[in-house]
Amino acid sequence: DLAAQTTSASYKFRLLIQNTHTFPVQDIILRDSIPLPSAENASNSQIKVVLKEPAGLSEATPGTLVEVKKAETDSGSSAKVRWENLTGDKEGKFEWVLNIGAGEEVKVESEYEVRAPSDFKWTLQESLF
Repeated sequence: DLAAQTTSASYKFRLLIQNTHTFPVQDIILRDSIPLPSAENASNSQIKVVLKEPAGLSEATPGTLVEVKKAETDSGSSAKVRWENLTGDKEGKFEWVLNIGAGEEVKVESEYEVRAPSDFKWTLQESLF
């Protein structure tokens, strides 16, 4: 029994958010998403999207905040992330909740991998939500 030939592509995104104010900014919401197979391909178990970053999000239930970056200074800068809880299911959309101290910056990263049979053709479509 030979293993099926697969191909994969990894995508990584980094954002640096700076607070140039002299006061802390709390509860900034930054929305992000990972791609999901289209409805006609959702039942094809050979197509996989594996979320690698942010750490801990893939195991979290929708709406549950996961701490990604703890406060490193007295200013209280932090980054948390959660699945958007629109229907109670993980729909690929998530949001960062950021607290940024005066004059500080917070870096957030997301990374995912798409795996599919080597003969499968895919395209990523960007949509705003």
